[in-house]
Formats: sequence, C-alpha cells, structure tokens
Amino acid sequence: MAAAAAFVAVAASSLATAPSASAAVYASNGARCTKVGTAGADTITGTAGPDVICGLGGNDRLVGLGGNDIIDGGLGDDTIYGGFGDDTIYGGTGNDKIYAQQGNDKVNAGAGNDYVLGYSGNDGIDGGPGDDVIDGSTGNDVVVGNTGNDTLIGGTGDDTVSGGPGRDKVNGNDGNDDLLGGPDPDVISGGNGTNWCEIAAGDIRYSCKTDTEPAQAVAVSLSPAAVDVTAAPQVTTYRIRVTDDTGVTSVQVGAQHQTEGLIGYATGGMAHLVSGTPRDGWWSGTLKVPMYVDPGAMTVNVFMTDRVGRQSFDGFPEVLAVASRSTDLQPPVVASFSLSRTALDVRTTAKTVTATVRLTDDRAGIGGTPYLCAYRPANGDYVQLGCDNLQQVSGTARDGIWTASHVIEAGEIGGIWNFAVWVEDASSRHGMQYYNGPDLRAYVEARDGAGTGGLPLPGGSGRFVVTGTGDSNAPVLSRLTMTPSELPLSGAPQQVVVDVTATDVEGVGNVSLYLSSATGDVHLYSSSDPTLVSGTRKSGVWRHTVTVPGGTPPGTYFAQVVVEDATHWTSYVSPGSPYAGTAGQTVLSPTQLGGGPGVLTIG
Repeated sequence: MAAAAAFVAVAASSLATAPSASAAVYASNGARCTKVGTAGADTITGTAGPDVICGLGGNDRLVGLGGNDIIDGGLGDDTIYGGFGDDTIYGGTGNDKIYAQQGNDKVNAGAGNDYVLGYSGNDGIDGGPGDDVIDGSTGNDVVVGNTGNDTLIGGTGDDTVSGGPGRDKVNGNDGNDDLLGGPDPDVISGGNGTNWCEIAAGDIRYSCKTDTEPAQAVAVSLSPAAVDVTAAPQVTTYRIRVTDDTGVTSVQVGAQHQTEGLIGYATGGMAHLVSGTPRDGWWSGTLKVPMYVDPGAMTVNVFMTDRVGRQSFDGFPEVLAVASRSTDLQPPVVASFSLSRTALDVRTTAKTVTATVRLTDDRAGIGGTPYLCAYRPANGDYVQLGCDNLQQVSGTARDGIWTASHVIEAGEIGGIWNFAVWVEDASSRHGMQYYNGPDLRAYVEARDGAGTGGLPLPGGSGRFVVTGTGDSNAPVLSRLTMTPSELPLSGAPQQVVVDVTATDVEGVGNVSLYLSSATGDVHLYSSSDPTLVSGTRKSGVWRHTVTVPGGTPPGTYFAQVVVEDATHWTSYVSPGSPYAGTAGQTVLSPTQLGGGPGVLTIG
C-alpha cells in the first residue's frame, strides 16, 4: 500500500508571492499562476487550454474547464471543478468541495473536512488532514484518506483505498479492490468483486476474500520478436499479462530452446508492473539472448508468486525467433585442477585451501560465474558446505586460469573431503557442467545409478583429507508444539509460534521448519532464523515464528521440520502431511506432539 500511496503524494497547497516591478507574481508549487483571485470570495473559470488558477483567500469557486490544469484553492472553503483534462488540484486549507471530473486527475484536498469526487478517469486522491469524504467514482483510483476519521469509497473499478490514522470507513464498492484501514479501528467493506483487505486490530471487515487460485500468465508480447545473434548478443523487451484472484507480488521471465538449455535471461532480474493492477496487469523486462546458440524458436517461461506465496509457472511456446549462423559446439572443460594443500588439520584452528583451475571453451568462452563447491562426508552421505566464486587471474574467456579459496572452519568434521567445479559457457547452450571429485562422483553413482555422478575432475583430483572432529550420533526431535493451532480467516497477517525440542550428543546445528498446505502449493515460512529459547544445543527448545499472510486460503497446514547436527539430518512431518510417504520422512508421533494436533487449521 505504501507504493500505491506514493502515487498520490501530491504536495499540499503552497502559494508563494514573488516581488515584481509592476505587481505581485503568484505561484502554486513552483508553477506561475495564470489566473489569480483575491483575499475574498472569487469565481474564476479557466480556458480550453492548460491554466494555473490560484484562488488565494476566501471561499472561491474555481473551474478548470479544458486542458491539463493546476488549480489551487488556497485559504477558505472552496468549490473546485477540474473539468476536462488531467488536472492537478490542491484544495488548500478549509472545508473544500472538489469535483475532479474527466481525466486522470491528482488531488490533494489539504487540511479541513473535505469532500472529493473523482468522477471519471484513474484518479489519485489524498484527503489530507481532517475528516474527509472521498468517492473515487469510476476508474481505477488510488485513494488515501490521510489523518482523520474519513469515509472513503473506491467506486467502480479496481481501486486501492487506504484510510491512514483515524477511525475510517473504507468501502471498495464495485471492482477488485485493495483496501487498508490503517492503524486505528476501522470498518472495511470490500463490496463487489474479489477484494484484498489488510486488517489491523479492532477492524470490522466485510466482503474480503482469501486467495484460492495460482497466478496465470495469459498473454505475451516481444519487441523484437526475432533476433539475430550471429555477430553479437541481442536484447528483447517482453511484456507479460499476468492475472491472479488477489494479486501477484513477483514475476520472473526466462527463455528456453525447445531442445537445449536456458538461452536467455532477464538482465534486470525481476519483471516490473508497468500497467494495470497486481490482479490483472502487464509486467515488463528484458531478455538477453547470447551468441552461439542454436537457431530456432524459443519458449518464454514465466515464474510467478502471488500474495500468499503460492508459486506457479506458465510458458509461451516458440514465440521468440532466434537466428544464429555460428553455434557453440562444445561445453566448457575443466582442463586442469590443483590444490594448494591436500591435507589439513582443523581440530583447533581454521585452515584455507586454494584451488587453481584451468577452464577452456571452444567459441563462446566461459560465461557468468564459475563456482568451487566443497563437500564433506556426513554419515555415509556427502553434504555441500557452500560454493565460492572462481576468479579469473590470467588468460582469456576461452582459455584461462581461475582461482578460489575455501575456509575449513575449526572443529569441522574430519574425513575425505571433495571439491566440485560448476561452470557454464556464455552461450548457455549446454547448461551447467558439473565436475566432481572422485569420492563425490562414486557416492552419487552408488545412490542414483551409473552416469549420474557428473564429470570427473582431471586425473582424479579434487580430493583432500581433513583431520577434524567426529559426530556419530544423529539428532532427535522429542517435542513439537504449535501456538495457536487454529486461526480464523483474516485479511491481516497472523503469527504462529512453533517450539521444537531437540537433543543431540554432540550438539544440534540447526532446526528448520515450514508449514505446507494439503496440496503442497502454499508454504508458510518462519519470519526469521530459529531462536534457542531454553536449554543448550545438546538439549534445547528452538522457536520459530511463522507469519501467515492475510488472505491465506482456509485448510490444514502441515509441519515439515529438519533437525541437523554436524554430519546428520533428520526430517519430520505432521500426520497426514502430503510428504508423509516420501523416503526419509518420519511422521511425528502422538508423544512427540504432546497431545497436540501438530497441524495448523485456518478457517
């Protein structure tokens, strides 16, 4: 709502007088007045063109008529008509009546108990201080009551209405509206349509909806829709129309060849809403298509997240035509790999190991950032401890030397560790290439089958020995409590506290948790890292505070908990969870739940 309010942040009336050789010169917020009233009650009518009308003092009647006018009532109880055009209207101090009329107008009513009627157009209206009555009327309006006990009506259209401080009456009326009362007890009525209401303590709400559907991408346009990357990478601008019942919060777009890997990526990250509303709007951004890709028709993929965190995906097959007369023939290669040391003792102090890697590629050259990733043994498994960026220190993108250093922390688990190198060329034609140390490759192939262990680092390299500590005991979850375990349907965010009691001989490293809907498409996450609220890491209680967004659909939400120590992890789920039959999941017992349900019920 803050972003929406910024749209109507028209400064309050600011009439200024500057000395002149012949007469006073008046300006309204920096715009020189073309028609000026007096200290008394005036009637001023503008022209068919753009005017700057300044009422000054008194109870004035000001009419903009045609053009994109600036109308400033100044002091007094004024009556202002915007007329035709996209007008900017300042009520000034006093109990004003403002009729914005035709056009997409911006109104700041100023201090006083004002009445504002937006009429037609997509208007932005700020009531200012005082007990105001504002009716957006037709159009997709943004209405802000500001301070005071306001009565706010969105009217027809998809409106955004915010009450601000004070006891407000907020009515969306027709259309799919976004409604926010503010910090004080308010009455919020969505009216007709699918309305999103943000509710604070003490609010009374009517006709506010919950989210029931995932977002959908329903249309796409590209400019240009055909590119030739033979000589250089090319950029195309996309516009995607996305709809959702309560609103979309993020849209990310990529492009993919039908038979190859990712060939385009959004250079600016996430898409931006450029027109419409979060419920039905056009999102825009750019895709960069690199050189050396295969020619052909590419699919545009759209990844969306709505207001309750529900994620969805849509694709537009073969809408981006790519011409290329020179393709990258081979994936990138790790030509050599060496370590600064192959044995480390970290029982008392941390140690650093540096990898030097030669990377080659036939045409496109190394693209993006290659990574050096460390893996350590963990109870028969190999666990990734994070990746460091490889930095080029010599050579070219087609044949260069790259280095990265990794710190092994003091007290880490001992054993035979492995490195892996992740690398992709600039064409993205072959996808990410995974080169693994020998023990990591053997482990993955024993688990998943022959040919799944990735590519070998040259000469069996990538292995190093760490002398460290040991951990032979897996952690155990002994109790899970959820407070509350039932929540009403609400347009406002709510919180649930989940306490997890866990024990481990060597000490628990982390306790992670989220709640999942029965269909698995809505996930509710902890708003921060867990807090050890009592006990120690060997036997303690970890607290998660889960935020339930306003409008979260009704139903049962099941816990998913992972308890980790240095070398083990154990995963637990609530009874009835959609993940209960998945390998590696332990269903929480009645004893572990302490007689509680172990699930969150909403509605």
